[in-house]
Amino acid sequence: MFYHKPKLLLKIATETCVTVDISSLRDYATKLLSEAKNHTDFDQVASFIKTLDEIEGERANTIKILEEEKEIQRNREKENRGVWRDLVSSVTPLLTTLVLACTLVFQTYSFRKSEQDKAVDMQRQVEAEEKTRWTEALKLISESEKLSPAEALLQSFTTPAYKELAHQEMLKLLTQKANDPASFEDIFKSTFEPISWDSIPEIVALNIHLGSQADILLNKGQDKKRDIFIESKLSDGDRTALNNLSNEITYTCTEILPLLKSTHDAHLNLNLASVSFSSCDLTGVNLNGADITSVNLSNNVVDRADFSGITKFEGANFSWCAWWRAHRISPQLLKYLTEYYTFNPKGEGWLNTNPKPTKAEYDASLKRLVSQTQQ
Repeated sequence: MFYHKPKLLLKIATETCVTVDISSLRDYATKLLSEAKNHTDFDQVASFIKTLDEIEGERANTIKILEEEKEIQRNREKENRGVWRDLVSSVTPLLTTLVLACTLVFQTYSFRKSEQDKAVDMQRQVEAEEKTRWTEALKLISESEKLSPAEALLQSFTTPAYKELAHQEMLKLLTQKANDPASFEDIFKSTFEPISWDSIPEIVALNIHLGSQADILLNKGQDKKRDIFIESKLSDGDRTALNNLSNEITYTCTEILPLLKSTHDAHLNLNLASVSFSSCDLTGVNLNGADITSVNLSNNVVDRADFSGITKFEGANFSWCAWWRAHRISPQLLKYLTEYYTFNPKGEGWLNTNPKPTKAEYDASLKRLVSQTQQ
């Protein structure tokens, strides 16, 4: 009976080492040991006690391992919390900066939008005021016999739309005042000065308009059978009007001469087509590369003029113009001039040319110009 008890206890202790109370088993084994009657019983009990010691050691190791695992888990959780804490610490300034930046952008946008809205409202108010003034200006122009108030009123407009309308109205006044040279010059100065290259297209258009009015009067005095102009065929009013138009045409050309005599790019696209230079002195003018289609240079002085680079000249009128006194002439234009405007020794129309040209001068000058084109 004693033999089997230690085996039973060992089995119980082994199978239930986690839950069995080792101290109770040890007390019970000690009791058995005191009751042992031979060496075999003693050895069995001793073996059992040894097994209890091993079980207790394994339990202690297991508990230690479990505690170590718990400690590792706690450390890992601490580390994770530390990582998140560090991450939050590093990200927080960035998020704060981002929020501040977004706030600043929004505030800037709101400010600009507010300023734009204010500008739009102000522009609308200005346009409404200018619209009212424009109506009043047109009424004043139609009713006033004096030019100065209307002129000053037109110059007061500043918005692009009404400034352009006022400019066009000034051009109308220029054509209406063609018979009043003093008023014409005043309006011209107010409209165009200071004159720039941007002014030239409108001045050219004005010149052409004045020229078309002069042509109407010239046709009235034209003797078609003899192909000459007879001034006596015109009424006193027409003669005065023609004289005023001629002076104003000359005035428009004179005003742009400083620019035309300056050094400028041949690729400026200077368009002088159909311009009448009347009796302007074009000495030293620079028309390099200009379009002079149907230009009227009749009785003009063109000494030392630069006509190089000109390829558009169809219908240009060089009657009674000593064109060979020019400094340079393009090969194409030179061919046109020698074909249609060669020197006429019997001519009596050299009104503005001084000294009067001679055949010897013409031949020498033509030789010089031809030589230039061959270089």
